[in-house]
Amino acid sequence: MYEYILLLLSPIIEPIISGDTWPLIMRFMPFIIFYELPYTLLIYAGVMKYIWERKREGQRRDYFPPVSCIITCYSEGREVQGTIRSLTEQIYPGKIELIAMIDGASRNRDTYEAALDMKDYVRGIENRRLEVVPKWQRGGRVSNINTGLNYVTGEIVFVLDGDTSFDNNMVERAVRHFEDPSVAAVSGCLRVRNADSSLAASLQAVEYFISIQTAKTGLSEFNIVNNVSGAFGIFRRSVVELVRGWDAGTAEDLDMTLRIKQYFGRSNGKFRIIFDPEAMGHTDVPDTSYNKCSR
Repeated sequence: MYEYILLLLSPIIEPIISGDTWPLIMRFMPFIIFYELPYTLLIYAGVMKYIWERKREGQRRDYFPPVSCIITCYSEGREVQGTIRSLTEQIYPGKIELIAMIDGASRNRDTYEAALDMKDYVRGIENRRLEVVPKWQRGGRVSNINTGLNYVTGEIVFVLDGDTSFDNNMVERAVRHFEDPSVAAVSGCLRVRNADSSLAASLQAVEYFISIQTAKTGLSEFNIVNNVSGAFGIFRRSVVELVRGWDAGTAEDLDMTLRIKQYFGRSNGKFRIIFDPEAMGHTDVPDTSYNKCSR
């Protein structure tokens, strides 16, 4: 077995051992020239296009439809209150409906009770409503989202993680895109909240900036966003109903993105999936390499 593995890896290992690394470099050169370089140039061209068009963007029009936020909760405990508070305090004049879906509520009483404790706070703010829905048996994230769809009343549906907080203009920034009827979904931008806690967290913050904020900003300008974030996705409700919600047993965020593209592709319909770097959310990441691997 070991001999077979060494035989497979020998073309890569031998040049390194012998010190002759040039053949190894040449093997990866086509990948760099024909994939990585064009991809990087495409992203930077898209970023420049975004900056140019953002400077020319006109005044925000009065488009404030009612929105529904499905907050998927499992074991966040008191942290879910930060998520609910940041959504309640949005500077958005339209109605915001918060639906906290507590998966496995029989085992996650702390999270369930923490969400219930926020009801009076939310009730005291105009155009805000909180619905706490316990799912006593754990069904998983997809089951949680699909159940939450039965409670939504807004035109725009936000699907959010229960441990993520948001800038207070996030809803306004995300919703403005849906004034264009061709926009099917918007992917929000995530940043690392605990970047200063350790070197591992700081490196992940850099990774988030490059792979999410920069890359998706560029790809969005050419309508080739490859994935709407599962932790921070915004959808037109009518589009979600057309594709019949989320599919269980898959990577639900990528699956939903692909099914939206396939639906409009089959019908030859015009659609857009947008990434907005100004619709900002903040999340914690594992602060050690061990925790990251465990996750």
